[in-house]
Amino acid sequence: MESDLRQWLLIIGPLLVLGVVLHGYYRMRVGRNELKMNLDKSFLNRENMSQEDAERWSNSTEFPNGGARVIKNHIVEQEFREADYYPDSREEEISLEHKPLKEAEEITDFVILNIFVNSKRIEGQELLEFLMENDMSYGEMEIFHKLDSQNEILFSLANAIEPGTFDLSDIGESEIPGVTLFMKIDCANQAEVIFEGMLELARKLAEKFSAQIFDGTRSALTQQTIGHIRQNIREIKFKEMA
Repeated sequence: MESDLRQWLLIIGPLLVLGVVLHGYYRMRVGRNELKMNLDKSFLNRENMSQEDAERWSNSTEFPNGGARVIKNHIVEQEFREADYYPDSREEEISLEHKPLKEAEEITDFVILNIFVNSKRIEGQELLEFLMENDMSYGEMEIFHKLDSQNEILFSLANAIEPGTFDLSDIGESEIPGVTLFMKIDCANQAEVIFEGMLELARKLAEKFSAQIFDGTRSALTQQTIGHIRQNIREIKFKEMA
């Protein structure tokens, strides 16, 4: 299982991480819709949901995804193609296409954490219940978000495998190898406080599902790395405010 996990982490390497995060955030900025309603907790007892009901919960678009690090202003103009995540799964080709960002638009900084299970995958229904218990709301980009009292997004959680979304019509039947938490650093928000909340949820996920938290070097997240992330947040906010 450890070799499977290492192969997974190598496949989603830094280039793919950067491309998906920046492309997803660009799409969110140019085509942002209002955040959809919170997921009704009565859904947790439904094993099957009709297509019509599923459409009410979802809002199609792309998502940010990646590995744990602070990403500083980059431009994406690449096309990525990757093969299987697991050696024992059926062979298929996965591709992500990225169109150039018009007029070299710069992307705001992110902090991103990946959580991967050590052995068996996460049951979709169990993950859904956990997220609801921890006040995560399903909505924009077909992923989950932590919201403040004004329904503004603090941080988000996506499926760690492409395309990163969660389909609520069959989430009870799905098995997930990992999830991605990400937040945008904004000098107008309390980025340090938001990061601590995101880190707390990552630790809860790791404990609940016997998983590990990984940083941008595909190594287990350490206290030293956490300290570096906190310092980077302070430095980025200082530069933006200068």
